[in-house]
Amino acid sequence: MSTELEENFASVLATVLVMIAYFTKSIRRGRLRELIARFLMGEDQKLKSLQQDLDQYVKHGAELVLIEIKNSMNCIGDQTTKTSAQVEDIGHRTKKIDVSVENVKDNTLAIMDLIQQQHHSKRDDDLYDILKPTQSPENKLASIQRTRVSGTGDWLQSEPLFQRWLRQDESLLWIAGNPGSGKTFLATAVVSSLLNEAARRNGSGHDTSVGFFFFDKTGPYNRVGGFHQALKDVAWQISRVNTDYADHISSQCRSWADVDTTHSAWRKLFTSYFGSPGRPLYLILDGIDETDETGDHGREEFLSLLPDLTGKFDDSMSSHPQISLLMLGRPHLTNSIKLAAYGKRATMATIHIEAQKNKADLSKFIDRGIKKLSLDESYRNLQQRIRDTIEAKAEGMFLWAKLMFDILSRQRNEEQIIECLDEAPLGIKKMIDEVLKVFSSTLKGSEPEELNLILAWLACATRPLKLAELDAVLMRMSKSGKRVFSLEKRLREDFASLIVLVRDDGLSTGALQSQSQALSTNKTANVFNSIPATTNVMFSHASIAEYFQSGNGKFSQRPYLPAIGVVTSEAQLAVLQTCLEIFVDPGEEGRLEAAQLLQTYAAQNWFYHLEKASVFLGEVSEEDQLQIVKLLVPLLSQQPILRSWCEEIPWSFFTPKSAGTIASWANFTDIHGKEVQDATIDAWITTCKSKPVEIFLPAASVHAKEALHGHDWTSVESLRVIAQIRALVLDDRTLDLQPDPMPIETMMEAADWDGLEQTANWHRKLAVGLRNCGYINEAVENFEIALHMDRNLISARHGLAVLYDDTGYHTKAINLQLENISLLLEQDMAEKEHDKKVRLCTTYRFIARIYEKKKDTERALEFWRQTFDTGVMEDPWIFQYVKALARTPNESRWGSIVSILKTLEERPGPNGSGSYLSHCLMKEIWPELCMPARFYIFATAAKKTGQTAWLDQAYQTAIAASNSHLTTIVLKVALTVLRKRFGGRYDETAPLLEEIAETCILAQAAKIEDLDRCKRTIGNDFGLLCVRKVAEHGLNHKVTEHFRKMLTAFCDSGVPPLDLPTKVRYAEFTPVYLAYSQRLSGNTQSARDIIKPYVAESYQLETEGEPVRRGIGLLWFVMIYLALGRDDDAASLFCFAHSLEVWCCSECGKRTFDREGACICRYCFFVFCSDCLVRRTDPTLCVASHSLIDIGLRSVISKEGEILFRNKPAQVEQCLEIIRKEWGFN
Repeated sequence: MSTELEENFASVLATVLVMIAYFTKSIRRGRLRELIARFLMGEDQKLKSLQQDLDQYVKHGAELVLIEIKNSMNCIGDQTTKTSAQVEDIGHRTKKIDVSVENVKDNTLAIMDLIQQQHHSKRDDDLYDILKPTQSPENKLASIQRTRVSGTGDWLQSEPLFQRWLRQDESLLWIAGNPGSGKTFLATAVVSSLLNEAARRNGSGHDTSVGFFFFDKTGPYNRVGGFHQALKDVAWQISRVNTDYADHISSQCRSWADVDTTHSAWRKLFTSYFGSPGRPLYLILDGIDETDETGDHGREEFLSLLPDLTGKFDDSMSSHPQISLLMLGRPHLTNSIKLAAYGKRATMATIHIEAQKNKADLSKFIDRGIKKLSLDESYRNLQQRIRDTIEAKAEGMFLWAKLMFDILSRQRNEEQIIECLDEAPLGIKKMIDEVLKVFSSTLKGSEPEELNLILAWLACATRPLKLAELDAVLMRMSKSGKRVFSLEKRLREDFASLIVLVRDDGLSTGALQSQSQALSTNKTANVFNSIPATTNVMFSHASIAEYFQSGNGKFSQRPYLPAIGVVTSEAQLAVLQTCLEIFVDPGEEGRLEAAQLLQTYAAQNWFYHLEKASVFLGEVSEEDQLQIVKLLVPLLSQQPILRSWCEEIPWSFFTPKSAGTIASWANFTDIHGKEVQDATIDAWITTCKSKPVEIFLPAASVHAKEALHGHDWTSVESLRVIAQIRALVLDDRTLDLQPDPMPIETMMEAADWDGLEQTANWHRKLAVGLRNCGYINEAVENFEIALHMDRNLISARHGLAVLYDDTGYHTKAINLQLENISLLLEQDMAEKEHDKKVRLCTTYRFIARIYEKKKDTERALEFWRQTFDTGVMEDPWIFQYVKALARTPNESRWGSIVSILKTLEERPGPNGSGSYLSHCLMKEIWPELCMPARFYIFATAAKKTGQTAWLDQAYQTAIAASNSHLTTIVLKVALTVLRKRFGGRYDETAPLLEEIAETCILAQAAKIEDLDRCKRTIGNDFGLLCVRKVAEHGLNHKVTEHFRKMLTAFCDSGVPPLDLPTKVRYAEFTPVYLAYSQRLSGNTQSARDIIKPYVAESYQLETEGEPVRRGIGLLWFVMIYLALGRDDDAASLFCFAHSLEVWCCSECGKRTFDREGACICRYCFFVFCSDCLVRRTDPTLCVASHSLIDIGLRSVISKEGEILFRNKPAQVEQCLEIIRKEWGFN
């Protein structure tokens, strides 16, 4: 090739890259729509110039090629025939180049779309890291939706103050109600109504946002995050459906520090955006009385922000944020809210929940409760008596009615029911007393003691307990350590009025059971048993939690029956004693197993329970007090016990206040004059009396030995603990009075304080601490001292290599690690072979990562391979190796990846559970279909090597081994994608789709992130499956009815994206399939009602004039009319879309505009060009052989822009006008 031709090709490539860069820059500036329109219309001068340059380069290049060929022909006369063929081939190639130039627009648009998706993905990942959202509000909404009677809260719509709030005439509305009066039901009704209305109106000039949070005293986040966490959760909710808002807060917040207080979160996440016109927000906060009053995230802090909405302190403001705040809580907060928002003299919009207002709601609730009692028609009078009594005594409180029905369900005859109704007390507390009395008369054997222990732990625990932890508590109660039979079933069924179980996907098991029965399906019969390790157990209502946490006492039906309930002093003491015994006296067999399950909770919370129990020291017997002291002494003195709990305890725990709390138990014992026949305990009590902080000395000693002579403990954290205890004992400056990082003088004093021998490992661990605090020179010095003392100290050389790598001296780091490898290979460590492998693995991995930094792929892969060959390489490093392999151009990489996966299949997983391959499949499990996603690499390798069936089985094994409901459902989604996209095993995909959909349906209106993604991923496939089933079985068939109901429930559960424009833009077709199934079932009007909003949106897209959006609108019109059975209309519109190059062949992926005989399937909407029609595959998600509409023989295009529509030639604009009138749009 001549130099001139080479330069020409380089110019072509450079011009294309400049065009792509220009598009990328516009995307980053948020000008995507504008650029697309200008580009396609030829109005962008820069792009026009670039395209002209590209045309010239291509044309000149073709001329140069022909000249070069002619020169070659003159030089080689005997190659005429061959050269002629070359000329012809070059001619074809030149034509292809011309076509490629025409396709630059298509390719660039595709690149733009990919860049935009990546931008949104990165933005969402960044926001998630900044906001750290919980699933608490979405889970709560879903839970209430499942139990709420339809129509509950409708009375609120007729309240004038509520209507003023809806119109944003009132920026703040306060709804007050007594405990159990249905405030949360009311909040749920408001949230649901607003969400539905926002989804209907958004995209039509009404970009309304809705945010909500349900505070719950028993919830895991209420104690920690309060209003601060609530604001971040609401921001995350809104960002999921409002991309403009997501972009805004992404630009406002660069890290979590930007929103680390309630005030900064309010300012950055809310007033900065919703302060602009046209951006209304409805914010609903329920249960604000269940939050802490004071503190950084407490109620007072949030209420101080209310003047931003009401303008209390700044009447001169021309406008306030368009935030309409609705708060619900108990009446006693009314004055404090009014004062914070308006001051003393102003009035506040307030609605009180009164019995007469929610009487209709309560009546519906009562009717449902009576139905559950299963009283036949002969008991009509009894049913009426139940209804009248509960309505009269409940005083508008749903919780009272619920507890009453629980009591009635336990009665055996009419006489007992009437007696309970007559004796039913007024008020929630008295009703809970009655429930406990019923339990005292019905529970047998050890059941009363077990229930009391359950109630005590639920009332005292710092967080919701896992079902496995509660099971362990009961095992500890048993002397033999035996497990209680059917604990979950008993909690869910026998104690459902007081206790609820919530799985890790946010779904209550009781609700799941009842809804699975409503679906009338047997396939889900065994799906809903909880996984104990991931299922939370908590009180079913805030008022119930408050009742037991307040310690209202124990009650029994008769004096001789066991009393049931919680006495706070007894409960806290029992929990404290269990926490201490877990370390001091763990027991054997079952009791030891239970202690291990509870060890994490006990380590984190034993002191909390000690503080709470200390409040009741005056009520504690001398024997119980002495027992606690006997447990505290070894807990704080014996080094093996200290090692089991104090590694993760921060330095801030060790304070005079903590020491004083502990010492109060010893002092109290001494005051009572209890003789202690143990010198160790006597000495410990003496220390408590003389200088309490000295009881921490054994902990400092343990930290010194483990951190400076041991291997596993983190030296920096341990040195902080030692420094803090040293300061307390010597009355020196504590760490809270010193700068961070810890001064080097303080570190050295802490290291020397225990007087340990300064061995090589001592210097090595000190060096690690110095390095991590940024004292580089001192760290190097101590590493070198360690190596001077022991040249075989592998860990010292490794630590020095880390330091060199961190400071950019990569070659030095590699040389040090290579020396370590030589030493390790020379060592004879037969008795510690595993330790040797781990060290080699760490060293090889370290070198591999350095070579990756240096962009030396070949050497990196060499050391990754050696890392893996040790047999102890762990995830995520295994996947780091797999990714490195996948990026290489060598085709053999896929076989290498499968070989790695099969090796992992033979290796046991962590803790011996399942295979290590199952463990890897459960990490980063979402089935992303692009590099470098784990699923994509694994699936591609399996397909390239013919191992998809093997990988399919591996996923099934992982599903069986999963201990999380969420992980299980996502693994099943991944399996459907594997079977469909990589294996072509559609027949096996269908039952999985149905199973996943059934589980997602049970979530109802939940906004759980992972379940939403599951629904989004399988939505179109499940919709098609349902349509196929309905089409195959026809009208009046039970299968037809089953799948129609399932698809309806699936769509009602909320398939994202929820807002209509985004749903249309990103081709979420489930509404089309739902309308399709309704029409095939004979419900034509229902089909039209479902599809009408999408017709309107498609019409809007078509009339906007932007080419890309017009194309999307055309596609939707074709599918809509196919769903409605209007094949001729669909075919006419499809022909026009076909001529505009809008549609691609579903088989080959190429544009179908230049191919006659294109067909579209009326069910799955697949398009086949004439070339692929004869060799098409028949995916079994659709009907056999598809149901094709052939448009190749229809000459519907008469002239440019005109189609044959309903047997008459018409311009597309005329067709749209006909459609508009037909559907009645303005």
